[in-house]
Amino acid sequence: MKYLVFCVFLSSSALADIQLNNSLLCDGNPTTKTKEQLSSGAEMFKILNTNRVDSISSCLGWTNFNSGGNWYVVTENTVYGTNTDKKQFLGSWPLARWPVESDASNKKIYDLDLGSGITQAKPWDKPQYQGEQITLGCLGANPLRYGDIDGDGKQELVTYLQDGNLQQDWIVFSPEKKSVTFSARLALQDYLPSDEPDPKLNGGFQYISDENQRYMHPGIRIYAKVFIDEFNGNTNKDILVWRKRYITLKKDNPKKGFQLESEVINHYELTNGAYTQQATDTATLKTWLAAKKLTWQKGYPSKNECKGQEGQLISEFHDPLLNDPEVLK
Repeated sequence: MKYLVFCVFLSSSALADIQLNNSLLCDGNPTTKTKEQLSSGAEMFKILNTNRVDSISSCLGWTNFNSGGNWYVVTENTVYGTNTDKKQFLGSWPLARWPVESDASNKKIYDLDLGSGITQAKPWDKPQYQGEQITLGCLGANPLRYGDIDGDGKQELVTYLQDGNLQQDWIVFSPEKKSVTFSARLALQDYLPSDEPDPKLNGGFQYISDENQRYMHPGIRIYAKVFIDEFNGNTNKDILVWRKRYITLKKDNPKKGFQLESEVINHYELTNGAYTQQATDTATLKTWLAAKKLTWQKGYPSKNECKGQEGQLISEFHDPLLNDPEVLK
């Protein structure tokens, strides 16, 4: 089995005070890699082939964290590890949603009730990577990165699995622990403008569901921001995830766009080497954010990486049509 190993090093992006570095891309461009990268990549795939990994589909990227002989290649559902110096296969591990993320409050935030007996798998299905990565800040255009997320001195693999304009998942994998240690669905969008001029028809919605246009269900937009810092007085970094759910306004509403339907902030604390969800109330969590002057715009993700829009706020997460003053500050 022959493998195409094409890659490019890109610039860094920051998550609060944590630097995330872009990996080598499986981008089909053989002119953007060094001879050393080519040699290591060829050896890596040779090791995989020897160990009956005959194909790498949906390749997101590959990296050795810019140092050493341990090379990892990541697909949308699997992490493969090799040591090119020792010509060893280190193993393969699933890349899936972090089980802790599947909390009841989160499921309620992401639920899309399309009614009429229609089953909608998208809201909480497995993360996917497909379609053009030209929306939601173009984060999915560089789907594999790496950095020390929790400040323990160990590098993690950080993936951005984006399904076109519909959904975007952020997943952190620890090579040391050989497992996913954190994930968050950053965006889920199901809406398009209603072209029905009569406000009494099509539910009277300004925006309808793109997934179920036939039955004219309301358009929904859900976004999440991640904050990683020391919040509760100990030395370990906490993770706060602030999720907001919006529903379309009716056509008889003088305002245009959406309105906030619900929100939830979850607190995850490092306990015995793993992040666990804490029962910290929303009022306390908002107090923590305010004490550090952390607003919605300062949460991750915020900065656009689309060509020509670099450094600007990601429009979907900070849209005035959401009619939510918090997203504008």
